[in-house]
Formats: sequence, structure tokens, C-alpha cells
Amino acid sequence: MTMSPSLHSLVNQMWKGYDDVRMDAVSSKLKLGVSSLVREVKSLNRSYRERGSGTLFGDDSDDEAVDIDEDDPAYQLDCGKADSILSDDWWLKEVFLQLRREELRKAETDEKKSTPSSSKIVDVTLSSCTSCPTCKTMIYDEEIMSGWKVDDQNLNTVCPYCTSSEDATQAAERKGVFAPRLTVHMEFRDQPLSSWYRPSSFDADSEGGTPEQSLETEDVCVSFVSPLVLRREVETLLASDLHALKDPKIMTTHPIVFWNLVYYLRRLSLPTHLYTWISPRNHVRCVYDRPLDHTGPTPLYLVNPNHKFLPSEKITSRSLGVWRTVTQSVQENKLFTAIQTLINDSRRVTDNGQIALGPHFPVFRDILFASLDVFSRNLLRDSLDKQYLEEHSKLPPRIMCIMPPQDRPQSLVQRACRKVFLPLDLF
Repeated sequence: MTMSPSLHSLVNQMWKGYDDVRMDAVSSKLKLGVSSLVREVKSLNRSYRERGSGTLFGDDSDDEAVDIDEDDPAYQLDCGKADSILSDDWWLKEVFLQLRREELRKAETDEKKSTPSSSKIVDVTLSSCTSCPTCKTMIYDEEIMSGWKVDDQNLNTVCPYCTSSEDATQAAERKGVFAPRLTVHMEFRDQPLSSWYRPSSFDADSEGGTPEQSLETEDVCVSFVSPLVLRREVETLLASDLHALKDPKIMTTHPIVFWNLVYYLRRLSLPTHLYTWISPRNHVRCVYDRPLDHTGPTPLYLVNPNHKFLPSEKITSRSLGVWRTVTQSVQENKLFTAIQTLINDSRRVTDNGQIALGPHFPVFRDILFASLDVFSRNLLRDSLDKQYLEEHSKLPPRIMCIMPPQDRPQSLVQRACRKVFLPLDLF
């Protein structure tokens, strides 16, 4: 797995920059530390272009050359522990509280009446899952990231299933190249959901609360961009207006910048004032899936009787039996049984007597989502990755040859893209 430069080197250099910033709390030294960090990132970007391998993390053909070191500092967020890079205590919390008090005073002068929803919390979910326009497969976060290029002007990614890395390097071949989308959904809830992401910690110190504005119920959809593209957009924005990130209007004037910043800051568990612009009381979560957006094969976790995503008439005894078998097999460490169950459920006999698999949700993704839904934080995701790779290799050749690329184990690059961030909620 050739990285340009290596992910390990990148994280170590970024970590050194963060250490300089955290240790130099004096204003003048803080500015110097941040400037040093920015110069380091720019230097790394120049080395990308000089060494340019095409894809951000190199070619998948080199994946088997190395394995993932679970103890690598690059993956410290994968444990799900918030504030492992910067804590809220380090952040200038008093500044935010002062801004909140000013907002409260302004709300009082406007004499707005509180609505019944003012006591509720706004649940904000951000999901990058996007359907590939070529193969119609839903492509998820780490798959999107693994297909990004070392180009701060390229909004596209490459579908890992309908085109190979060799094809993707050919300018004439555009199959499987698409621009992913980041979808934001907001709704009121009485209580925050169980999540890897904590609700806003600044609301607890405010008195009373501000009346809620009318909440936009329609989803917000913007381009999902790589960190390189986002950095260029932020630099361009600040070059034209140094105080742009102090103005809540960027939510509407620059929605791509705003929502992508929120997404990455949340995945990195970094505190920011941007969350408070969404709502005084908010719970911002980054999630894998949008349950109501599936028009093709239905993910197995939707069959869970505890959910109400599917009409009861669509939940057959067969599908419920498959769900129970798969989740029980994962619990008992019998992953081969879970794989067999899903294959048998979608297996068909063609008109000429050949065995084939009908349209189905990707097997690995189906097992992962159903397991996350039932076992949540108790699921050992790395163990599931390794066990699926091992059990998948034991399938008979006659079955292996009829399975589509979507059913193969995740590449090491995709796993690395997942592990450098805080885990995603399921939905």
C-alpha cells in the first residue's frame, strides 16, 4: 500500500504541529504554532504533487504488502474516545459562552415567544453515502475517501466496484467516476440518541435557552469534498474575507465549506463554534446510512423488529429469519454461517439452469450494519474485518465466481480511511 506520503508519516508530522499549538498557550506563541502547522501542511501538499501517485493513498494493488498496525497513533480516534486530540477545556469556552449570552440578550429584546419545540434538541445527521451512477451501488464513507485524488480542484471519487485502479488512470475511461454528496438531515428530538458523538457541551452553561427558529425539514445536500479541496476552499474564502468564519451567514452563502467543515471537525472530535450556529441545542452526528433512501435491495438491519422503517407487510418471516441467523452467528463468532445465509437468501437459478445471485445488498456491508445495529459499541470492528476476510477466502470457487465485487472484503486502504476518524453512527 503505497502512500504519498505515508499515512503514518503524515499523522506524525501533523501531530507534532498540534503539540506545538497545545503547548504554546501564550497568544504570540499560539499564532506562531498555528503558522508553523499551516506551513507544514502546505509542504506536505507540495510533496504530494511532486511524488503524485494519482490516488490519495496509492494503488490498491499494493495493499497486501503491508498490514494495519492497530497501535499506530494515526488510528487513535478509532477507539471512539472523544477529545483525544483537543479537549473542550483547552478550547476558549468562555468566548463561546460570551457569544451565547449576547444571543440570549438579543432574543429577549426581540420579544420572541418560545415555541413548544424550544425544549427539544435538534438532531443533525451528516451522511456521505452516495449511489454510484454506473453500478447503482451505495458507496459509503471510507470507500469514497479511498477513491479521492491528490488534486485540490477535483471533486470526484472513483467507485471501487465498477472500475479498477488501472482504468481510473485513463483519461478516456470515465466509468465509476462521480462526485459524492454530503446529505444533512435535521429533526427535533426530546432526548439525544446514543452516539459516538456527544451533544453540544456549550448549551449546558446557558441559562434558559433561545427560542428556536423554524427548522428546515428538507434535507440539505452539498458536495462532499476531500480535505485537500476543503482546505483550498477555506483559504479562498478567508483570502476574500478574513472574518468569514465569524459570520453565521456562511451556512447559506458557502454551504459546501460550512457543512464539510462541520463534518470533518466532528469526525476528528474537534470543538468549534460552528455547531452553535445550527441551533442553540444540537446533537451533530456523522452516520453511515440514510434508511429511507434505499430504492434498491433492502439492507438487513431495516428488518430489525425494533425499527419502523419498513411497513410490516414488507417484513416477511423469511427476512426476519435471515436477520436473526446473521446477528446470532456474529454473536457466536460463526461468520461463515452468516455469509452462507445471505448468499443462500439471494441465490437464484437462471433459465439455463445456472446458479446466480440476484440483486442484493453487499454481503459484508449487510453483516456490518446489522451487527452495528444490534451490538453497537460492543462490536469489535477490526475483528469483524479480519474474520470476514478469512471466511470469505473459504468459500467454494463455484460460489466465489458468482459473487459481485461489492461482496469482497474491504481493502486495507478503505479500512485505514475508516480508522483515522471517530467511528460513524449507523443512522
